Amino acid sequence: ALADIEAQFERIDEDAAEEEWKRAWTQAASQCAHGPCCRAGADCRMGRRLEMCYMLSGSVHRHYPQISRAVADAAHSSQCKQRTSLDSVRIVRAHVQLDDNSSVKRLVGVQLPSKR
Repeated sequence: ALADIEAQFERIDEDAAEEEWKRAWTQAASQCAHGPCCRAGADCRMGRRLEMCYMLSGSVHRHYPQISRAVADAAHSSQCKQRTSLDSVRIVRAHVQLDDNSSVKRLVGVQLPSKR
């Protein structure tokens, strides 16, 4: 109930709330929701708002079987013993903005796995 919520939290002024929100927004660009002491380290993507990934776009649909096979072969030739996300590719959609003044471009393509 409302009394329980009011007992658990304290009201803060608008400026303090905005400052904390801006800090969390900036931090979420490069850090997971668990904070700097996350056990997964840089591999954790939980709560990040930006993610670096590799993507082939353009006329890749007819070449999808060859791309998929090449990625799977590369994953198996490395030290991978069990099936991982490295041996599969996905069709993805991305929104890309190159700088603050440019418009957002939408891309559709094949996401390639990254070796972290």
